[in-house]
Amino acid sequence: MASFKNLLALACGAAAVAAAELAAAGTPPAYAPLFATTYTPAESVNWRIAPDGTIVTFGSGRARSRHESESIFYTFPVRYHEHRTFGFEIHDHVAAGGNSIEIFYEPQYAHWRQPECRSAYGNPYRAAFNNNATFNPTPVAVARPDGTGQKWVCRITRNAHAGSDGVLRIGDWMEVEFQQFLGISQGDPVVQGQTVYYTDTYRFHIGYPGLFIEGNEALNTRLSAGGAATAPFVRAGESVPPSAVISQQGNQLTYRNDANQVVTHTILDGLGNYNNYIVDSGATDYTSFFREALNIRWPTHNDFLNGRRLFHSSFKTGAHFEPGNPANTAIAGLANSLAVQESCIACHVHNGRGAAPQEAQALTTSVMKVSSGQVDANGQPLPHYHFGDTLQPRTLNAALAAEPATRVAFSEQAGNYADGQAFALQRPTYRFVDSDDRIFASAFQAQEPPGRGIAYYSARMPQTIAGLGLLEAIDEETLLQRHDPDDSNGDGISGRVALVPAAGAGLPRIGRFGWKADKFSLRHFSATALRGEIGVKTSLLPTLDCGVAQLACQQQAQGAGSLSDADLALITTYVQMTGAPSRRPDSIDLPGAIAGEAVFTQINCGGCHVATLQTGYRHPLAELRGQTIHAYTDLLLHDMGDALADQLTPQAQANREWRTPPLWGLGLREAVNGHGRLLHDGRARNIAEAILWHGGEAQASREAFRNLPAAARAHLVEFLESL
Repeated sequence: MASFKNLLALACGAAAVAAAELAAAGTPPAYAPLFATTYTPAESVNWRIAPDGTIVTFGSGRARSRHESESIFYTFPVRYHEHRTFGFEIHDHVAAGGNSIEIFYEPQYAHWRQPECRSAYGNPYRAAFNNNATFNPTPVAVARPDGTGQKWVCRITRNAHAGSDGVLRIGDWMEVEFQQFLGISQGDPVVQGQTVYYTDTYRFHIGYPGLFIEGNEALNTRLSAGGAATAPFVRAGESVPPSAVISQQGNQLTYRNDANQVVTHTILDGLGNYNNYIVDSGATDYTSFFREALNIRWPTHNDFLNGRRLFHSSFKTGAHFEPGNPANTAIAGLANSLAVQESCIACHVHNGRGAAPQEAQALTTSVMKVSSGQVDANGQPLPHYHFGDTLQPRTLNAALAAEPATRVAFSEQAGNYADGQAFALQRPTYRFVDSDDRIFASAFQAQEPPGRGIAYYSARMPQTIAGLGLLEAIDEETLLQRHDPDDSNGDGISGRVALVPAAGAGLPRIGRFGWKADKFSLRHFSATALRGEIGVKTSLLPTLDCGVAQLACQQQAQGAGSLSDADLALITTYVQMTGAPSRRPDSIDLPGAIAGEAVFTQINCGGCHVATLQTGYRHPLAELRGQTIHAYTDLLLHDMGDALADQLTPQAQANREWRTPPLWGLGLREAVNGHGRLLHDGRARNIAEAILWHGGEAQASREAFRNLPAAARAHLVEFLESL
């Protein structure tokens, strides 16, 4: 038992001042901490050790339409938010000298027959369980009249992996999946839509606590970019019957898919005993940022799903954007003013970055921030006299005129690497147009008040939401370790924490979210987006984004409803618990990726894109505490030079500063977003271009990259694509 105790010990392990008045390095600025309560490490892990040595690992799950590795497994079935979750406990008696594992399972809503308990997953690319057992036919606790409270138990007494002698031993890996049969009775009218489901596959290591992504402890640690709060990687295969095969060359299979298209993909698994091929079609990679953290707890899971429903619904009509789900009437009509889009998911497409900016086309998911050209006492830009903080080119109310739309054009900026290879960068320029596409405020003169010109502006693409809860859980003390606004250590990097005024907090809070780190929490981040991009009020931001001169907008705001605090909390939980993107086992150990990581260190990319951080023990969600994460950010503001400066304020220094964006999930961006564009305005078409735009504090690293041999440059990109 000493090893278990060691594991537990390891787990334990006034107004804001102006930006120019930040304290010098070594003297941290005054701030109010985001979270006040400190929790113990023992209450922050999803496991405990019973007095007799039994290891109890607990977790939760949700209904899945198919097995892991089958495409629709990775999506959310119809009515996913309606009583389709469950909690479970794995009681590992082998750790205490016994010869069995008990799994106690409690569904959110009763099952009309015992669920199935499938263990010993035999193949990583298809559902091939060697032990299709069932739970005991009688529940250990019967359901209450409302369908809650039912509990079942499954006992595993043998290791059914191929080649095993059947004895359960410490060190063995085990996988288990459940099958659900929803309803107090078969055909229960309370259960709408699908009634029989599968679940996640849960991997555990006999004799050790916790759940794992991969049945290899060392590899699991390396894949787990968010610690236990990582979303497992997507490994989905497409089944190809022999009748659809056109040809095979080595491990490449050419065949006709379900859409009758001729495609070629890599074979993951041959015919075997299943009478078809499994190929890596990449068909479900777009869901990579969909998944909840692996260690999500049951109460949190229910909030996550209900928050997801809000995130995927229109605040104008209440309609859910995935067919078959009922409309959310409670939020219908909350968006009835000006907007960029009418839902969260319309900008954060697939929880990613939204649509790429297109030449001569209006921005559809990117946001154009505007200001008056004045700043407040904290150095923050003041709203535009006519348009507020954000241009809202859609009107959801016939009584209100839409604000100008933004069109982007690109000009090429040529350059060369030191070895002579040419490159070209795209520099964006913007024009603002009225609804009839006439150019608006062509002189770009503010003249405020009463002019309507737009002289101060900043284009912002949506940011990926995966893993944000872990960034929120980093203690302020950790961020301040790198706060060095005057570069007192002489390393050429002078990052600083952003200080954000917080109503009722007295002192400012440290900003973490948004391109300028001007949001201090995910509740603040969510409320700001609801107000500025969708036109929805909350108790945190109880007014709409109307300029002083927009009297009709202000009048509309007075009668508009407000999103409830409970619903804002659900959206916040959804964003907090969307798991950090896992690294992928098929790319993490490629020679080029390994070589590229060395280049990353060599040219000091990690000076700002800090590879490893630790979350603290203050976050109210236990799942996010005490995690070693690899987000590749320091969450500080850095001067990125004139080339990347925006035009939101008259202060050149403020315009040049940007928060270090996390790099995790970088290699998944094209699958998720349908494009590879990067940086705050999407000007970079790929990773190399993004690096070449770096200046200011990152100029030395950019020049080091530009001077690398072509092979080393390619290796660096390959490493970043593996994140």
